[in-house]
Amino acid sequence: MIFFSSLTFATIIHVITKTQPKIFFDMEKINIQELAEIIAAKVIQSMKSTNEQEEGRLLTRAEVCARLSCSSQTLWRYAKKNLLKPIKFGGAVRYRECDVNKIAKEGTSR
Repeated sequence: MIFFSSLTFATIIHVITKTQPKIFFDMEKINIQELAEIIAAKVIQSMKSTNEQEEGRLLTRAEVCARLSCSSQTLWRYAKKNLLKPIKFGGAVRYRECDVNKIAKEGTSR
């Protein structure tokens, strides 16, 4: 069994309720194990929704150029080297945000 000091436990609850105001705790009816499971589930849910939002978002050429601090010619070279795949529909060109973030994080050394 894990024991928390009331100060530590209160601090944890304060941080959670400040960052996630929709979470409410009834301390009379919840034990530490249930609290840990609730916290773990909320963290996993938050991480999944963040990843899904990042995967689905499409960026314009201008947005990509601004994020990567590069020119449209550089984007063309990235596409030619298969580093960044453009998504074309009609006359519009978009780029997946997750692909752009990967280049921003890892660079283009291929």
